[in-house]
Amino acid sequence: LRLENTIIENHSGFGIFSRLYAIEAKNLVVANCGNGGVSIHFGGDYRFIHTTIANNNWKYGNAAKRPEASVFLNNYAKDTSGYYDFPLRFELDNSIVYGNLDNEFSTDFHGSDTTYVFDHCLIKTRRYQDAPYGFNNCIFNRDPLFVDYNAFDYHIDGISSPAIGVGNPIFGMELPFDLDGVSRGGIPDLGAYQHR
Repeated sequence: LRLENTIIENHSGFGIFSRLYAIEAKNLVVANCGNGGVSIHFGGDYRFIHTTIANNNWKYGNAAKRPEASVFLNNYAKDTSGYYDFPLRFELDNSIVYGNLDNEFSTDFHGSDTTYVFDHCLIKTRRYQDAPYGFNNCIFNRDPLFVDYNAFDYHIDGISSPAIGVGNPIFGMELPFDLDGVSRGGIPDLGAYQHR
């Protein structure tokens, strides 16, 4: 599945729920989802570039908070016979993962054929920030300062957002225009939108 220049928002369940599949996404916004933004199960092959996953203002239903992190990764299935492990490759580049939970990235792994990489990302998580692998030039637990959560405007504040100008230029060259068609130039911001 290829998603490019796409907005998925305002779901009582998941923005993206995938089982043992392959997804390539570019200039993607997944926001305001009742369960989680991107929920990956049973492995697969996934690459997200210049993606904004924002789950800070889900206000519907009975739950005070979402039951699942904005990004959840799982690499196995289980039944009465035991575990069935599947290969998982997950990559998130020049992206933002933020929401109202303390840990917006969560995993449930069994076996060893799993690779995940967050490269030049802003992520809200306390659990993984000291991990020796999986994170390359990431910013942890800083508010990306979206323009207006309540109006579902996930552009970053053009003056003080920590996501300004900290993207990897290689990924910016791969995707030179943002979701609005604005040029990223030589110094890309994190997320689906370049600041103005």
